[in-house]
Amino acid sequence: MAETWLPGMVITAERLNGTAWAPLTLSSGFTHPGHGFTPAYRLLGSAVILRGRISKTSGTIADTDVIATVPAALRPAAAVGWAGPRNGSSPGMVRLELNTAGEVKVFAGTASPSWISLDLVTYFLD
Repeated sequence: MAETWLPGMVITAERLNGTAWAPLTLSSGFTHPGHGFTPAYRLLGSAVILRGRISKTSGTIADTDVIATVPAALRPAAAVGWAGPRNGSSPGMVRLELNTAGEVKVFAGTASPSWISLDLVTYFLD
């Protein structure tokens, strides 16, 4: 959320560097696979940054699985999407989408990855 600068405001570390990384809430049946960053988010101005890898606790990620939910204050006004790295029978990409309910959904087609990455995912609240 963009902040309006007012006379007398103090420059703080949070205003310059954003918030600390906070754990991302994973959907039931999903976990961190034990490699790469733990799923997390941070706010830097009006930019929300995600990172980390997510896998199913058993089996592979299916097309249209909801893998995580972002906090209400960090949900976009409209759905946003991006490509995210995945593993599988051969490395590649999946489409990831964040809807206004805060759900991070995977569109993997027939890829059936065992993990996906959120590293470098960034979207804006304004």
